[in-house]
Amino acid sequence: MNRLESHATANTARQAAVLVLLSSGESEPSILFTERARSMRFQAGQICFPGGSRDGIETPEETAVRECFEEVGIPPEHISVQGRLPDTKLRGNLFHVVPVLARWHGDIESCQPNREEVEQVHLISVDDLVNPAHRCTWRVTGDEQMRTGPAFAVRDLFIWGLTAEITDALLNLAGWEMPWDQERIVTVPPRFLGAISR
Repeated sequence: MNRLESHATANTARQAAVLVLLSSGESEPSILFTERARSMRFQAGQICFPGGSRDGIETPEETAVRECFEEVGIPPEHISVQGRLPDTKLRGNLFHVVPVLARWHGDIESCQPNREEVEQVHLISVDDLVNPAHRCTWRVTGDEQMRTGPAFAVRDLFIWGLTAEITDALLNLAGWEMPWDQERIVTVPPRFLGAISR
């Protein structure tokens, strides 16, 4: 099920954009994720897409590409914007988020992460993301509202929350998704909890 939600009050929400960057520099397409620095006050340690708040009259595309350069060091001229995925919101916060889809022909060795914001950069293949063995539904221990959503457990990484919802939507829209067990519930590991915001 597509769990992305449109923000009903986008005009009053803080505007933001994230870059969903597909790398075709390898034998199979991969998606670029960042692991946020432990020193960050917001979502520390979580796996995210590059992105942030829109500046002035920037378009979502301009914001997403700029933030990717600031966080990961990929020059804008190396990024080819393809379009947008469905708008969504960051639960628990008044952020209206536009996911921008783009392609990039580089590799992870060419990334130069800003260590104040990014602990590490990860390229995860689409094959790994669609593998049913890597799919699950997340939960948070002690979450009184019992909110859940799609998640990905790949290598030693756990992708959940907004990032997982956008990834899930992309896989579905692209026709890549494979059937997976949505009844497999996994508690979010403490390493990836950060400041909880869904």
